[in-house]
Amino acid sequence: MFPLCIIALFSGWFPAASAQVDLHAHLLMKPGMGPGLIGDFQTPPRSLDWTSRIRTKASKTSLAQSNSPELIVVALYGHPWLSHLHLPGRESNVTEALEEEYRQLIEFVDTPGSHWVLARSPSEARTALKSGKKVLILSIEGAYGAIRTPTDLDRWIDRGLAILTPFHLTEDRFGGVALMRPWAAILNTPGSFLTSWIRSGGACPEGICRSPVGVSDLGMELIESLMRKQVWVDLSHANDLAIERLIPVMRERNLPILVTHTAVRSGFRAERGLSPTLVREIRAGLDGVVGLIPSEEMLQPETDRHGCQSGLTAFRKTHESLKLEIGAHRVALGSDANAPLQGLSPPCENPSIAGYFEYAHLSTLVRTDRRVIDHFLQLWDRVRPGPAGAAPTARAKSPRTRPGNPL
Repeated sequence: MFPLCIIALFSGWFPAASAQVDLHAHLLMKPGMGPGLIGDFQTPPRSLDWTSRIRTKASKTSLAQSNSPELIVVALYGHPWLSHLHLPGRESNVTEALEEEYRQLIEFVDTPGSHWVLARSPSEARTALKSGKKVLILSIEGAYGAIRTPTDLDRWIDRGLAILTPFHLTEDRFGGVALMRPWAAILNTPGSFLTSWIRSGGACPEGICRSPVGVSDLGMELIESLMRKQVWVDLSHANDLAIERLIPVMRERNLPILVTHTAVRSGFRAERGLSPTLVREIRAGLDGVVGLIPSEEMLQPETDRHGCQSGLTAFRKTHESLKLEIGAHRVALGSDANAPLQGLSPPCENPSIAGYFEYAHLSTLVRTDRRVIDHFLQLWDRVRPGPAGAAPTARAKSPRTRPGNPL
């Protein structure tokens, strides 16, 4: 008993274990954000402190550090506003951004002496990790503008696409999205927020506003195609109506839940937070894995008796609480690195600590269970079974979109 007490007493003096898994990182976000992001993949992070919002927190130099995660899901991204003015040709802006991000990713992986491998299947990831390499997994956030035809989807799968987040910030032909807190919902989804507000009699901003727009029939066609072609569907931005429609389909195929970057709804009072339905499915149904976003804006900061608020303390408590609820092996980080979000303010008891505002700090946030990597890969086996799964046949550096039937 005495040694355990000593360990517990002094455990806070030592840095937390490495954050072995980051389920959602926008490492190459500059082409998708343009002037909206200061810094890029090639230069050191530009963030100044935890309040930095539009400055890069992660870049190529972050990956060179020994404490970088062992497995990172790299999410390519084109801001939906690039394509959502509903003017001719706007979708091509997203396509061009994704092409440039992919080009930079392949250039980085192919650099002589690189310690990173772009894994296209669970077996490739395991082989790389066993050889001492670190693993990148390709993802795209937002189908609108990225997947316009079946040919587009096949082309991205050929390049190694493993995960796709069909819905993001704004509604499109594939369906609605989970509503954020009121100010963000008004900005991104004004119609759905207004409808939700009216239906609730004006009460929903004090509770949780829910989108009235679920997944469309075209969205279901896309998702079923993703499932057939062994691409893991990320439910991070799916709203409650979409989840209700998708869970039965996932049960039929015995596919696990993936929520790469989210917050706990009890602390982030919005539909965007992890829904009770998904918690139940992860804990006692289909199984799954969740990545928590380390951002002040995605939780309720911890306040001490002196009125000091600490995002870092609140995040650690949220992380521990979710591990108790669904199992430590199911809880990872989803940094959403380089997204325009604030980091985490320092702990009240030790304000000299910077908090979290740069990717290098990720390893000190929480103690991540080493089993998370194994569990993630086991779940990915269910999506992409076999030694190679839907491994690509070629790696084209920058092919043009080929014609195909609209989705």
